[in-house]
Amino acid sequence: MDKKYLASRIATASDVGLVVILYEGLIDKLKSGIVYIEKRDEEAFKKTLDKGKNILVELVVTLRGDSEFANNLRSIYIYINNLMTQGLLKREVKKLEEAIQILKPLYDGWKELEQNEFKENKRSSRPEIITGATYGKTNLNDYVINHENKWGRG
Repeated sequence: MDKKYLASRIATASDVGLVVILYEGLIDKLKSGIVYIEKRDEEAFKKTLDKGKNILVELVVTLRGDSEFANNLRSIYIYINNLMTQGLLKREVKKLEEAIQILKPLYDGWKELEQNEFKENKRSSRPEIITGATYGKTNLNDYVINHENKWGRG
């Protein structure tokens, strides 16, 4: 992914959107890790999985409170960390594939939540009052659109 594009996405993302970006990054690192195992590129494999673990740490940090939801996600992230560690130590593709299989439905859920949030914000972001001004020959005229979408004198 292009760094400028990613920086732009991060700068404009909602909280949910940031979680989606983290999931995308983690899944991407796991897939890259599988490729590096197959290529037997130890250095790139270790670097990639280290980056993936850093992303996983960020996902854990996003969890707030002690709710059932947060605790369940925390447990899943710990399990993913264990799979990544086993994959790193044993160079096992299956461990990384299992981690991806677990993360994919979570990613899909967060992605759907982000899309619903966007749709909701799009509907509710319509301004209720719009104002404007025009210059006449000798005076300033101001106008307002109210919630009924009718122009009136300000």
